[in-house]
Amino acid sequence: MQYQKFLIFLYENIRAMIHNDLENEEFDKDEYERDLEYEEWWEGKEGKRWRNIERAINQIEDEEFRKKIEKLRESKEYAKDKKWELVKEFGELKTYEDKLNFWIEKGLSLFDTRYFDDLEGFKNVMLIDPTNDKEKSIYLIKLTEWINIVNEEEKDKSYQTLIEKYHKADINRKFIKEQIEIADNSVENIMREFGLEANLINNFLSMYQQKKNPNWYGLSNHCLMPLGFKIIAYKTSKVIGFVKYKEFLKGELENINEIEEVKEMEIEKAVEIEIKEEVDKVVEIEEEIEYVVSGYRTFRRNEKFSDDVKLRKVFDELINLVFIEKMVFDDFKKVFDYQEIEIGRKELKNKIIWKKEANNSRDDKKAYNWSELLTLIDYITDIDFNRYTREIKEIIICCFDFPDKSLENKIEDIPDRIKAYIDRENSNRRNKSKVEKIFDNIV
Repeated sequence: MQYQKFLIFLYENIRAMIHNDLENEEFDKDEYERDLEYEEWWEGKEGKRWRNIERAINQIEDEEFRKKIEKLRESKEYAKDKKWELVKEFGELKTYEDKLNFWIEKGLSLFDTRYFDDLEGFKNVMLIDPTNDKEKSIYLIKLTEWINIVNEEEKDKSYQTLIEKYHKADINRKFIKEQIEIADNSVENIMREFGLEANLINNFLSMYQQKKNPNWYGLSNHCLMPLGFKIIAYKTSKVIGFVKYKEFLKGELENINEIEEVKEMEIEKAVEIEIKEEVDKVVEIEEEIEYVVSGYRTFRRNEKFSDDVKLRKVFDELINLVFIEKMVFDDFKKVFDYQEIEIGRKELKNKIIWKKEANNSRDDKKAYNWSELLTLIDYITDIDFNRYTREIKEIIICCFDFPDKSLENKIEDIPDRIKAYIDRENSNRRNKSKVEKIFDNIV
């Protein structure tokens, strides 16, 4: 009821401001047209539907729901001196998305915006509350995905749980298609529980799947208040795991189709030249290839590192040993999550900056340790360096760089670096690299 009153109050004030601006002849035409559009929308059919949704949302203020929210507000406890360190780290982050990722990685609740209130000067300072439409979109998406992961009451709907079950199954085309159907049915069944809210949640989900920001009904600052965010995110979190799982399955199905195409091409080739070895090669492809390596996608983790926990340990060690520059774990993870890329057009925004220098590096002429870098890729992916040299080169260009931005000048050297790495791996007399020792301690 309070929120409904607020919306009415907001609406009346906007009208008053518009008329005052008109009288004073001090108004922005575009802003005026947006507000006029809002006024028409509010009085129309869509505005009425929105008010009905808001009314339904704000009726869900029962004690049981509030207990669920309170449970999710629990953050990891840090000593006061450590909190100051966190504040300092937080202050160095540039983007709002990085700040939310930092909050999650440090075990802080996205519901606990007042975590630093006990620090002098930080009373009532809410560091992660969204302040504009773009941030509201990012916050709602992150909040929804985070609840899906941490909410123990809905663990069976967690994206992580669904992925873990998938990797334990006997994977084939039929199984993947069945899983896609199950994901669709699960979303449909859960949505039936939502009533009026289903319209709003469907709106959000469609934009989420299309990788677009919600336009908040095309209005600059007329959107949900914090309580509405929490309710929408909590309820949407029940379906977001299945939505992400379906996206993952579609990628897996595409991957299997590509593998089948490769197998068919090899069979045709074997028939044409009637050589038994070519037929054997088809069998090898069926048994050994786990996925198609492409210069249009990032690397893909092997089964050992399908768990984010192990990959996170590697990430932390690389930063501690100053092998890579500090970055957000989610950005590091993208390099090994089979993301779409393209040289010069769709390279990763936040690349891994490889800092480990070679023994012959000088202050006036930096050289970086390619062997350690390729070892990192090898251990996380089990990729075939002999077969996919060109593709590996393209992925490295899109996903890595050196501190002095010199990697793009060394593109043509990469195949030679890969060959040297292969020769080193085949050598019987070699010492373990530092990256290998990291993996020995983790795996």
